[in-house]
Amino acid sequence: MSYAAPGVTGSLTVLVSTAVTMLAVGIAEESLSRGVNQYVLARLGVMRAAVWVGVLFGLGHALSALWFGRPWDDTVAQVISTTAYGFGLAALRWQLATIWPLVVLHASDNFVQLRSPGAAALWWQAVVALFFVVYGWWLIRRLPERLDEPVSSDTGPR
Repeated sequence: MSYAAPGVTGSLTVLVSTAVTMLAVGIAEESLSRGVNQYVLARLGVMRAAVWVGVLFGLGHALSALWFGRPWDDTVAQVISTTAYGFGLAALRWQLATIWPLVVLHASDNFVQLRSPGAAALWWQAVVALFFVVYGWWLIRRLPERLDEPVSSDTGPR
């Protein structure tokens, strides 16, 4: 949300349509990444699952270059930052035990980034990515130890 500092731009119609679209994107991406993927990967243990959820989420954003023709240098930066973001949200998911606050956070973040008058400086994007890695690590370290053990049976997340 730090990207909101310069404000947002667009007509009321553009702002509302962006908000609705980003809510749909938030529901879809959180359901897949912090829902299905995290559930399936839970048997690896909390930390490993969160790392893999972050990596898969980040790699999914490489589609920006493949499908939409975005420059690869921009895409690489996006993959790195979304990997860190995905890891942080996965860790937060372990704490909350639900995806719905993450949907709102994700949709809000996407909305602000899309409607911001300009991209944040690369150094700031790196700071934000580092924050999500550190915050995610801290959240996972705070979990009860029983959650950090790999699951040996098909019981899913605990």
